[in-house]
Amino acid sequence: NLDHGHLSFPVFSLAKKLKKAPPLIAQELASKIVSNPDLKSVQAVGGYLNFTFHNIYLQNHLISETQKDKIGFQKQNGKRVVID
Repeated sequence: NLDHGHLSFPVFSLAKKLKKAPPLIAQELASKIVSNPDLKSVQAVGGYLNFTFHNIYLQNHLISETQKDKIGFQKQNGKRVVID
C-alpha cells in the first residue's frame, strides 16, 4: 500500500534491547533521520518507520539496476534476507 510509503522498517526487534515501546522507538528514529534529497518523507506509524522516496530517484535507480548483467541477483554472505 503506497499510503504507507515505498519502504517500511519494523523496529519491534529493538524494543527488548532498548526497553521501550516500538511506537516510541519509531518516533525517536524518525526524528533523527537526516534530510536527504532523494527522500520525500519518513513517518513513524506504530512500530514501523515508513520511507517515501521521490519518484525520480526510484526511476533512476530502476534504470540503473536494469542495466546490470545479473538483474535481481546479489551475493549474500550467510545473512538473512526478508522480503514481504
